[in-house]
Amino acid sequence: MSPFVGLAGMGGRSSTLFGGNLLAPGYTSIEDINSGASWTVWPNGGNYDTGFNSNEYYGARTTVNDGTGRVRHNRYEYMIATKFYARTSRFDTAVFQMYDTTTSSTNFNNFYGGTNPGNLYGMGVAWNQSPTAMWQTNSIHARNDMSSGNGAYFVTGGTGSRTWGFFDGGGDFNGNGQGSTNRETQSTINWSFGSSQADRQITFLVYPVNHPTYPSKVRVFVGENLAYQFASNPGTYDNIWMYSQYCYPDNSQGLFDNIQLKYRYATIPSTETISI
Repeated sequence: MSPFVGLAGMGGRSSTLFGGNLLAPGYTSIEDINSGASWTVWPNGGNYDTGFNSNEYYGARTTVNDGTGRVRHNRYEYMIATKFYARTSRFDTAVFQMYDTTTSSTNFNNFYGGTNPGNLYGMGVAWNQSPTAMWQTNSIHARNDMSSGNGAYFVTGGTGSRTWGFFDGGGDFNGNGQGSTNRETQSTINWSFGSSQADRQITFLVYPVNHPTYPSKVRVFVGENLAYQFASNPGTYDNIWMYSQYCYPDNSQGLFDNIQLKYRYATIPSTETISI
Protein backbone atom coordinates (compact mmCIF):
# COMPACT_ATOMS: atom_id res chain seq x y z
CA MET A 1 0.00 0.00 0.00
CA SER A 2 1.29 3.44 -0.89
CA PRO A 3 2.21 5.69 2.06
CA PHE A 4 0.22 8.49 0.32
CA VAL A 5 -3.51 8.17 1.00
CA GLY A 6 -6.01 10.94 0.13
CA LEU A 7 -8.54 11.74 2.84
CA ALA A 8 -11.57 14.02 2.64
CA GLY A 9 -11.15 17.36 4.39
CA MET A 10 -13.17 20.46 5.12
CA GLY A 11 -15.15 21.94 2.25
CA GLY A 12 -14.02 19.23 -0.18
CA ARG A 13 -10.34 19.72 0.65
CA SER A 14 -8.13 16.67 0.85
CA SER A 15 -5.39 15.76 3.29
CA THR A 16 -2.45 13.46 2.73
CA LEU A 17 -1.41 10.59 4.97
CA PHE A 18 2.34 10.03 4.76
CA GLY A 19 4.13 7.51 6.95
CA GLY A 20 1.21 7.56 9.37
CA ASN A 21 1.28 11.37 9.72
CA LEU A 22 -1.66 13.47 8.52
CA LEU A 23 -0.41 16.55 6.68
CA ALA A 24 -2.36 19.82 6.45
CA PRO A 25 -5.24 19.85 3.94
CA GLY A 26 -4.75 21.42 0.52
CA TYR A 27 -6.84 23.70 -1.69
CA THR A 28 -7.92 22.74 -5.19
CA SER A 29 -10.57 25.39 -5.90
CA ILE A 30 -11.70 28.88 -4.92
CA GLU A 31 -14.60 27.18 -3.16
CA ASP A 32 -12.07 25.33 -1.00
CA ILE A 33 -10.43 28.63 -0.08
CA ASN A 34 -13.81 30.21 0.67
CA SER A 35 -14.68 27.47 3.13
CA GLY A 36 -11.26 26.61 4.52
CA ALA A 37 -9.18 29.78 4.77
CA SER A 38 -9.01 31.94 7.88
CA TRP A 39 -10.54 35.20 6.60
CA THR A 40 -10.28 38.80 7.83
CA VAL A 41 -12.60 41.44 6.41
CA TRP A 42 -11.16 44.88 5.76
CA PRO A 43 -11.67 46.90 8.95
CA ASN A 44 -13.72 50.08 9.01
CA GLY A 45 -11.75 53.19 8.13
CA GLY A 46 -10.88 55.81 5.54
CA ASN A 47 -12.72 59.09 5.00
CA TYR A 48 -15.56 59.77 2.57
CA ASP A 49 -14.82 63.48 2.17
CA THR A 50 -11.06 63.99 2.30
CA GLY A 51 -7.65 62.30 2.36
CA PHE A 52 -6.50 59.89 5.06
CA ASN A 53 -3.26 58.34 6.24
CA SER A 54 -4.14 56.14 9.21
CA ASN A 55 -2.67 53.00 10.71
CA GLU A 56 -4.88 50.91 8.41
CA TYR A 57 -5.32 52.87 5.18
CA TYR A 58 -3.90 55.45 2.79
CA GLY A 59 -5.87 57.29 0.13
CA ALA A 60 -8.74 59.74 -0.19
CA ARG A 61 -12.51 60.06 -0.40
CA THR A 62 -13.19 56.39 0.25
CA THR A 63 -14.51 54.57 3.30
CA VAL A 64 -14.78 51.00 4.51
CA ASN A 65 -18.08 50.54 6.33
CA ASP A 66 -20.47 48.24 8.14
CA GLY A 67 -17.89 45.87 9.65
CA THR A 68 -18.19 43.81 6.46
CA GLY A 69 -15.29 45.26 4.43
CA ARG A 70 -17.74 47.21 2.25
CA VAL A 71 -15.94 49.92 0.27
CA ARG A 72 -17.66 53.18 -0.73
CA HIS A 73 -15.79 55.29 -3.28
CA ASN A 74 -16.98 58.90 -3.19
CA ARG A 75 -15.58 60.36 -6.41
CA TYR A 76 -13.65 59.47 -9.53
CA GLU A 77 -9.87 59.12 -9.58
CA TYR A 78 -9.43 58.12 -5.95
CA MET A 79 -8.20 54.95 -4.33
CA ILE A 80 -7.84 53.24 -0.98
CA ALA A 81 -4.73 51.19 -0.15
CA THR A 82 -4.12 49.00 2.88
CA LYS A 83 -1.24 49.36 5.27
CA PHE A 84 -1.90 45.82 6.50
CA TYR A 85 -0.81 42.86 4.45
CA ALA A 86 -2.39 39.78 2.91
CA ARG A 87 0.83 37.97 3.77
CA THR A 88 4.15 38.76 5.49
CA SER A 89 6.22 35.82 4.26
CA ARG A 90 7.22 34.86 0.72
CA PHE A 91 6.64 31.21 1.68
CA ASP A 92 2.90 31.78 2.27
CA THR A 93 0.05 32.38 -0.19
CA ALA A 94 -1.70 35.76 -0.09
CA VAL A 95 -5.41 35.84 -0.91
CA PHE A 96 -7.27 39.08 -1.64
CA GLN A 97 -10.93 38.74 -2.50
CA MET A 98 -13.91 40.88 -3.42
CA TYR A 99 -16.14 38.38 -1.70
CA ASP A 100 -19.64 39.84 -1.67
CA THR A 101 -21.93 42.18 -3.62
CA THR A 102 -25.53 43.25 -3.75
CA THR A 103 -28.12 40.49 -4.13
CA SER A 104 -29.98 42.68 -6.65
CA SER A 105 -29.20 41.54 -10.19
CA THR A 106 -30.36 44.95 -11.46
CA ASN A 107 -27.90 46.87 -9.29
CA PHE A 108 -25.12 44.44 -10.18
CA ASN A 109 -25.79 44.57 -13.92
CA ASN A 110 -26.03 48.37 -13.85
CA PHE A 111 -22.46 48.67 -12.54
CA TYR A 112 -21.09 50.02 -15.82
CA GLY A 113 -19.41 53.34 -16.57
CA GLY A 114 -20.57 53.47 -20.17
CA THR A 115 -17.18 52.96 -21.86
CA ASN A 116 -15.62 49.72 -23.07
CA PRO A 117 -12.65 49.39 -22.65
CA GLY A 118 -13.21 51.42 -19.51
CA ASN A 119 -11.78 51.96 -16.04
CA LEU A 120 -14.73 52.48 -13.72
CA TYR A 121 -13.31 49.98 -11.26
CA GLY A 122 -10.08 48.23 -10.38
CA MET A 123 -8.49 46.20 -7.61
CA GLY A 124 -5.11 44.62 -7.10
CA VAL A 125 -2.04 43.84 -5.02
CA ALA A 126 1.43 45.37 -4.69
CA TRP A 127 4.84 44.91 -3.09
CA ASN A 128 8.28 46.53 -2.80
CA GLN A 129 6.95 50.14 -2.84
CA SER A 130 5.00 51.50 0.12
CA PRO A 131 1.34 52.49 -0.28
CA THR A 132 2.35 56.01 0.77
CA ALA A 133 4.65 56.20 -2.27
CA MET A 134 1.46 56.44 -4.36
CA TRP A 135 -0.22 59.78 -5.08
CA GLN A 136 -2.77 60.16 -2.30
CA THR A 137 -5.50 61.91 -4.28
CA ASN A 138 -5.51 59.94 -7.51
CA SER A 139 -5.85 56.37 -8.72
CA ILE A 140 -2.84 54.14 -9.32
CA HIS A 141 -3.98 53.70 -12.93
CA ALA A 142 -3.98 57.46 -13.53
CA ARG A 143 -0.34 58.07 -12.59
CA ASN A 144 3.12 56.53 -12.89
CA ASP A 145 4.01 56.39 -9.18
CA MET A 146 3.90 52.61 -9.10
CA SER A 147 6.98 51.28 -10.90
CA SER A 148 6.60 48.49 -13.44
CA GLY A 149 6.81 45.09 -11.77
CA ASN A 150 5.76 46.30 -8.32
CA GLY A 151 2.07 45.48 -8.62
CA ALA A 152 -0.67 43.53 -10.34
CA TYR A 153 -4.13 44.96 -10.91
CA PHE A 154 -6.97 45.21 -13.39
CA VAL A 155 -9.31 47.97 -14.49
CA THR A 156 -12.67 47.42 -16.16
CA GLY A 157 -15.65 49.45 -17.28
CA GLY A 158 -17.88 47.29 -15.09
CA THR A 159 -19.97 44.15 -15.00
CA GLY A 160 -21.02 42.10 -18.01
CA SER A 161 -18.77 41.10 -20.88
CA ARG A 162 -16.12 43.86 -20.93
CA THR A 163 -12.51 44.42 -21.88
CA TRP A 164 -10.33 44.23 -18.78
CA GLY A 165 -6.88 45.79 -18.72
CA PHE A 166 -4.21 44.04 -16.63
CA PHE A 167 -1.36 46.25 -15.37
CA ASP A 168 1.94 45.75 -13.53
CA GLY A 169 2.50 49.42 -12.62
CA GLY A 170 0.99 52.87 -12.94
CA GLY A 171 -1.05 53.28 -16.11
CA ASP A 172 -0.16 56.98 -16.48
CA PHE A 173 -3.61 57.55 -17.98
CA ASN A 174 -5.95 60.06 -16.36
CA GLY A 175 -8.95 59.72 -18.63
CA ASN A 176 -11.90 57.56 -19.61
CA GLY A 177 -10.49 54.33 -21.02
CA GLN A 178 -7.41 52.20 -20.44
CA GLY A 179 -3.82 53.36 -20.65
CA SER A 180 -1.11 51.40 -22.44
CA THR A 181 1.75 52.21 -20.05
CA ASN A 182 2.64 49.18 -17.91
CA ARG A 183 -0.31 47.26 -19.35
CA GLU A 184 0.50 43.59 -19.76
CA THR A 185 -2.58 42.71 -21.78
CA GLN A 186 -6.29 43.24 -22.40
CA SER A 187 -8.86 40.48 -22.38
CA THR A 188 -12.64 40.14 -22.60
CA ILE A 189 -13.97 38.92 -19.25
CA ASN A 190 -17.59 38.13 -18.49
CA TRP A 191 -18.20 39.28 -14.92
CA SER A 192 -21.80 38.16 -14.61
CA PHE A 193 -24.34 37.93 -11.80
CA GLY A 194 -24.45 34.15 -12.04
CA SER A 195 -26.41 31.92 -9.68
CA SER A 196 -24.61 32.72 -6.41
CA GLN A 197 -22.21 35.14 -4.74
CA ALA A 198 -19.41 32.69 -5.49
CA ASP A 199 -19.91 33.34 -9.21
CA ARG A 200 -19.47 37.10 -8.68
CA GLN A 201 -16.33 36.93 -6.52
CA ILE A 202 -12.98 38.24 -7.74
CA THR A 203 -9.96 36.58 -6.12
CA PHE A 204 -6.25 37.42 -6.32
CA LEU A 205 -3.81 34.65 -5.37
CA VAL A 206 -0.15 35.47 -4.78
CA TYR A 207 1.66 32.14 -4.67
CA PRO A 208 4.67 31.31 -2.46
CA VAL A 209 8.18 31.63 -3.84
CA ASN A 210 8.69 27.86 -3.65
CA HIS A 211 5.39 26.77 -5.21
CA PRO A 212 6.06 23.79 -7.51
CA THR A 213 3.88 25.08 -10.38
CA TYR A 214 3.39 28.83 -9.93
CA PRO A 215 6.35 30.15 -7.91
CA SER A 216 5.66 33.78 -6.90
CA LYS A 217 2.95 34.07 -9.56
CA VAL A 218 -0.06 36.38 -9.26
CA ARG A 219 -3.29 34.96 -10.66
CA VAL A 220 -6.77 36.52 -10.62
CA PHE A 221 -10.00 34.54 -10.80
CA VAL A 222 -13.61 35.54 -11.50
CA GLY A 223 -15.66 32.92 -9.72
CA GLU A 224 -13.76 29.69 -10.34
CA ASN A 225 -12.44 30.86 -13.71
CA LEU A 226 -8.90 32.08 -14.21
CA ALA A 227 -9.02 35.56 -15.73
CA TYR A 228 -5.29 36.19 -16.00
CA GLN A 229 -1.85 35.19 -14.77
CA PHE A 230 0.41 38.22 -14.49
CA ALA A 231 4.00 38.29 -15.71
CA SER A 232 4.65 40.73 -12.86
CA ASN A 233 5.33 38.97 -9.58
CA PRO A 234 6.82 39.73 -6.16
CA GLY A 235 9.72 37.30 -6.41
CA THR A 236 11.33 37.20 -2.97
CA TYR A 237 9.36 40.12 -1.48
CA ASP A 238 7.39 39.14 1.61
CA ASN A 239 4.72 41.79 2.20
CA ILE A 240 1.66 42.06 -0.06
CA TRP A 241 -0.68 45.03 0.28
CA MET A 242 -4.03 45.61 -1.43
CA TYR A 243 -6.02 48.41 -3.04
CA SER A 244 -9.31 49.37 -4.65
CA GLN A 245 -9.80 52.25 -7.09
CA TYR A 246 -12.56 54.15 -8.86
CA CYS A 247 -11.29 55.85 -12.00
CA TYR A 248 -13.79 57.17 -14.61
CA PRO A 249 -16.39 58.52 -15.25
CA ASP A 250 -17.21 61.21 -12.67
CA ASN A 251 -20.45 61.13 -10.67
CA SER A 252 -20.66 57.33 -10.66
CA GLN A 253 -20.31 56.89 -6.91
CA GLY A 254 -23.94 55.77 -6.80
CA LEU A 255 -23.00 52.70 -8.80
CA PHE A 256 -20.52 51.73 -6.08
CA ASP A 257 -23.13 52.32 -3.40
CA ASN A 258 -25.56 50.09 -5.25
CA ILE A 259 -23.22 47.17 -6.00
CA GLN A 260 -21.88 47.09 -2.42
CA LEU A 261 -18.40 45.64 -3.02
CA LYS A 262 -16.93 43.93 0.05
CA TYR A 263 -13.31 42.92 0.61
CA ARG A 264 -11.51 40.35 2.72
CA TYR A 265 -8.10 38.68 2.79
CA ALA A 266 -6.40 35.56 4.07
CA THR A 267 -2.97 34.03 4.43
CA ILE A 268 -2.58 30.38 3.50
CA PRO A 269 0.46 29.17 5.46
CA SER A 270 3.32 27.25 3.93
CA THR A 271 2.13 24.10 5.74
CA GLU A 272 -0.95 23.95 3.49
CA THR A 273 -0.77 23.17 -0.23
CA ILE A 274 -2.55 25.06 -2.98
CA SER A 275 -3.04 23.59 -6.43
CA ILE A 276 -5.41 25.96 -8.22
